[in-house]
Amino acid sequence: MIISTNGHEAAVGKAEHAAMAAATPACIAGIRACQNTTATCLPALELCEMSLEIPYTLTGMNPYDMRAKCAVPPLCYDFSNVKKYLQRDDVRAALGVKGRWADCSKSVTIRFELSGDYIKNYQQLLPELLGAGVRILIYAGDQDYICNWLGNQAWTLALPWPGQGAFRAAAVADWPAGAKKAGELRTSGPLSFLRVLDAGHMVPMDQPAAALRMINAFTADALCYPLRKICSLLATTPVVPAEPVKTRPHAAPDLRRLRLGQTPPRDGGLPERARRPRRRRP
Repeated sequence: MIISTNGHEAAVGKAEHAAMAAATPACIAGIRACQNTTATCLPALELCEMSLEIPYTLTGMNPYDMRAKCAVPPLCYDFSNVKKYLQRDDVRAALGVKGRWADCSKSVTIRFELSGDYIKNYQQLLPELLGAGVRILIYAGDQDYICNWLGNQAWTLALPWPGQGAFRAAAVADWPAGAKKAGELRTSGPLSFLRVLDAGHMVPMDQPAAALRMINAFTADALCYPLRKICSLLATTPVVPAEPVKTRPHAAPDLRRLRLGQTPPRDGGLPERARRPRRRRP
């Protein structure tokens, strides 16, 4: 993907790409070793980052959107407004935290790295949910490098579960948002994979209308499951979004009104008790 014609210029040259391809088997071997021996996880992570991430980062391009430069390293986006909001005393009090917000905390990151969390497998937790009929949607923006759609598509196709054969055989259909094609959808039974077009890692930021339709359609069970409806119907069948919480602009959240199992208040009063949902994953 790093040298693809996916609507962007190649990020690296042929020599760099060949070196990355040559290092891939060692990276995969390290990841496999990490699944059984946690002590090998950090060296494997560093090997994979050095061989597959650093060459891309050195180009100055945004790993979250291959069409753009990394404007504000290292995250490439300006999150100063988020930091300013989360550092407010009233917000920290509402959240019940004493520490200060950081976009990337090294002390937190190293704990995840030492535990092997970054490269341990977790997809093996999904077959039991799928077997129980819990709907799962995997989506990815087609301009994202760090969590690219090709890799996400590959593991969903390789995932062993009772409906794997039907999912692999399912046709890929154009998925619309409004009057235009916004993605490509493969779905069978409770599993769906959606490639969102013209979007990077931040799908809601890059394609807000498509992201809203995706979430609304999925939570309303209208993402072509379970009757394999023609996806074009979604363009004309409105999905009514949930009524927003009534709050003052930029006000600190009142967490007492958003406890687990409660719905936002409809009239500004106390929240209503939500009905316990059946075995579904929102």
